[in-house]
Amino acid sequence: MPIGTRFLFKLTVPQRTDPFELLGEVVWSQNDGDEPGMGIRFIYSNDSQRSDFEGVVEQLMSTSLGPELTGKLLNKSLKS
Repeated sequence: MPIGTRFLFKLTVPQRTDPFELLGEVVWSQNDGDEPGMGIRFIYSNDSQRSDFEGVVEQLMSTSLGPELTGKLLNKSLKS
């Protein structure tokens, strides 16, 4: 998709009955080479939507990686 394209994501995550519906925007796109792909930026409708989504992601990380590694990764990303 071209840079700037906006679209609706519907993300189903464990421990949640309804999917998240998030607006996404393509911020980079690479069609050629060995690893084509694109970067997506989420556009939240309000702070509550962002907090809800981030809380679920942090819980999934903690369950998968453990609280210590999750804490280190989140602290590192907050400092960047």
